[in-house]
Amino acid sequence: MGFEALLSFLGGAAFRSLLNSVLTIWTTAQDHKHELAMLEMQDRLDERRRTHELAMAEVAHKQGVEVIRVRGEADLQRTDAEAFVAAMRSFNQRTGIFFVDLWNGIVRPAFATLCLFLLLRHFAALDWKLDSDGFQLIGAVIGYFFADRTLFRSRQA
Repeated sequence: MGFEALLSFLGGAAFRSLLNSVLTIWTTAQDHKHELAMLEMQDRLDERRRTHELAMAEVAHKQGVEVIRVRGEADLQRTDAEAFVAAMRSFNQRTGIFFVDLWNGIVRPAFATLCLFLLLRHFAALDWKLDSDGFQLIGAVIGYFFADRTLFRSRQA
């Protein structure tokens, strides 16, 4: 009878109290593990979010810089075109100064005609065949009249 009373006592209130304490400790340990796992997962998610936001900020910055560069090039080309139009409008205008008007009206076109005449004479003397000097002259003319404007734009960029 004493053993049954002891077993009844341990199986009753004391065992439940002991089991409750053990289960509480075990549940607390499991909750702690779960909280640590959740914190680690949240840290990884935050790190990914920070990396993504940094990448997005870099892309936005690069796009902003690119927009500024393109706008600058467009402004430069527009200014260049406006200056060219203004120069062409004022090209044949009279200044009122006799020698300046003479230079613009006679000397510069005469010099261009003389250069063209000398170039044609050079080719005619060689039976219209190109030699190294002829190629150099043609290259200089093409470079001056055609490539100069293109190279000027690339130097500005």
